[in-house]
Amino acid sequence: MIISIHDIGRNGRGTHYEWLRANAGGEIYSPDLEYGRYSPLATFERLRSRLRMYEKTTPEGEPVRIVGFGYGGFYAHLLHAGRYNIQTVLVDPLLIPFAPIRLSASPDDMEALAKLMTDGFFDYEYGFRENLHVICTRGRDGGSFEEQIRCVLPPSFKHFYRVMDAGDLNGAAGKILKKLLKTAPVKIKPIDFLSFAIPEEDLNI
Repeated sequence: MIISIHDIGRNGRGTHYEWLRANAGGEIYSPDLEYGRYSPLATFERLRSRLRMYEKTTPEGEPVRIVGFGYGGFYAHLLHAGRYNIQTVLVDPLLIPFAPIRLSASPDDMEALAKLMTDGFFDYEYGFRENLHVICTRGRDGGSFEEQIRCVLPPSFKHFYRVMDAGDLNGAAGKILKKLLKTAPVKIKPIDFLSFAIPEEDLNI
């Protein structure tokens, strides 16, 4: 079971959805989110509600996975912060999305985005890094695009894949994504966090 979250200017039945159908198999939930029509909070609650439903209804042994593209990666990252056992792949994610949506978002929407980001940071658990993966276009926007991703993730984060074009799933990005979607998620229990030491490099943020 895959929850696919599309980018701004895309829809739930675009090329990324078709790629997932052809290469991942199984059921795919890929809604048209109409970002400009609904508030960020409403969009997040819609996705979180679906995630909870699929966690309950998906047969045991068939993991739920999340894939987020661009702005959809923002929501995928937030969903994963509270569900660190779910394997999540972010493809060129906009983890600090204010600039791309500023022309279409209302002041209330911008405030809601800020609240979602803050809540996501408070939900952060160091164990989540085991099942979170990021595929990023190397050197995009002179390196600034990658920098906005690095600003959100801790320095110790290792599952970072830099490719020539993360949006082209017929190239290196697709090979990485296909492999990740066939890899079993790491099972983490709450008690495991007692044994996780915060990496030294993360203490100097």
